[in-house]
Amino acid sequence: MSPNKAELRLQAKARRANRGQLEVSSDLIVWINRTIAKGATIACYISRADELNTVELIELLKFEYQVVSPVTTSHGLIFKEHGTELVVGKYSILEPTGAEMHISQIDCFIIPALAVDRTGNRLGFGAGYFDQALNQTQKPIVCVVANEDILDLVPAEEHDRQINFIVTQSQLIKTSD
Repeated sequence: MSPNKAELRLQAKARRANRGQLEVSSDLIVWINRTIAKGATIACYISRADELNTVELIELLKFEYQVVSPVTTSHGLIFKEHGTELVVGKYSILEPTGAEMHISQIDCFIIPALAVDRTGNRLGFGAGYFDQALNQTQKPIVCVVANEDILDLVPAEEHDRQINFIVTQSQLIKTSD
C-alpha cells in the first residue's frame, strides 16, 4: 500500500531537517529567460531556511522581471509586489508589503512543495492555499524541491493543481502533465 499524504509529509519534513539550504539550479533562470518575456510578472515564494534558496533567485529576477510573492490571508493567497521591506507573516514566512497584484496578471509561478512526482503531482503543506489560488490560472507553475523530494508517486485529489516543471538544486524537469 502506498503512503498517504500525511505519511509523505512526515517523511519529507524529516529529509529537510537533515540538510542545509541548497541553491536553485541555474537551469531555471535559463528557462525563464528563454520562455517568459522580459518585463513580465513572475510570482516566486520567499524560501525558509529548510527550503531551496529563492532569495537570490528573486534578486536576479528583479533585473528583468516584475516579481511578486505570495501573502497568506484569512481568505487564501494574494500576491504582492516587493516593496522596501519584508515582514513576517502567517506561518513565520517572510512576505512583501508592496501593492497587491491580481493572479490574472502573473505570467509564471514558482512555488514550494514538500515533494513532487514527475507526472506533475505536488505535495504541499496541507492547507491548500496554493491549490486554491493556482486553480484560477493556466500559466506555467514551477515547483522547487530538492532532488530527493522527487518521488515515484504523490497521491493527488481532484482539487490538487498539477505543476508543469520541477526545479531542484541540479536540474529543471518538464513534468508529463
